[in-house]
Amino acid sequence: MLAEAALRIGRMAAVLGVMGLAGCMAPRPAGMPLEAGAAPGRDVIARTLAGRPREVKRSITGEIFARGERIKVTGMLDFHGSLDFRLSLAMVGGPGLFDGRYDWAGIHLRSCSPGFDDRVAVAMIEDVSMALREPRSLEGLDAAEHVTLLRVTGGDAVEFTYEFAGAQGALRRLTVMRGPFDGLEVQFPGYEARGWPKGMTLYRPAYGYSAEFTFGQ
Repeated sequence: MLAEAALRIGRMAAVLGVMGLAGCMAPRPAGMPLEAGAAPGRDVIARTLAGRPREVKRSITGEIFARGERIKVTGMLDFHGSLDFRLSLAMVGGPGLFDGRYDWAGIHLRSCSPGFDDRVAVAMIEDVSMALREPRSLEGLDAAEHVTLLRVTGGDAVEFTYEFAGAQGALRRLTVMRGPFDGLEVQFPGYEARGWPKGMTLYRPAYGYSAEFTFGQ
């Protein structure tokens, strides 16, 4: 099981690396080291997931690299669930970049700057949804060195691989494979006391973008 888990992580990393070379060379965010110690158990992971806030409103600061351009951004995430939120971003000291809504009917791009690719905006809204989507079940947890993996395949054949680590069993990395040449890598650098992420990095080379966001209050 350990060898299989390590092989799986290596294979996903290789695929994402190849996609990065084939895409528009968006820089891949630096890997975040996992805490030393034993891989967290099911009960710890379940308790941490259960304690995470279900609704939050957080300011955003960060940076997006898209289609060869680096953009510093500010914005807001108004979150009521991974399928119910609003994401608004603007350039620092400049105009709005995009404003989008995710609800039961899908993604609604309310506005997008003429200089920003609306396909990237839609992909980013979709990726935030997937990044904040919790697994419905913890069946199939697989302990590796310092990390516990959970692989889930949805009805639409999208494959989620969650990596939990640390004494609190927090989600540190998520890889989403939508196809052989379309993957998303998400990393969470840390968490607030209430259990909400302090920020996240997104990397989706098929759309030529990467992003690093920090959440405020």
